[in-house]
Amino acid sequence: MDLCKLNPLYIAGVNYESFSDGEGCRCTIFISGCLHECKGCHNKDAWNFEYGIPATPSLADEINKEIAKRPFLSGLTISG
Repeated sequence: MDLCKLNPLYIAGVNYESFSDGEGCRCTIFISGCLHECKGCHNKDAWNFEYGIPATPSLADEINKEIAKRPFLSGLTISG
């Protein structure tokens, strides 16, 4: 069973060089969808679970190629 077909994951954005999402310089992938609706949220558009672009194998390949261009990265942060 392909779970992505049941509940596709959407990517709200990618920051390839972030210093504020963990230790060192990291790639941060922002996942769409939130039910908390926090007051003062800086990205209300991303509350929608279908905001952004669908996560696909070709998108993962594209992200991996961009990460490979940055050997100085300390890690990957998944945020949502």
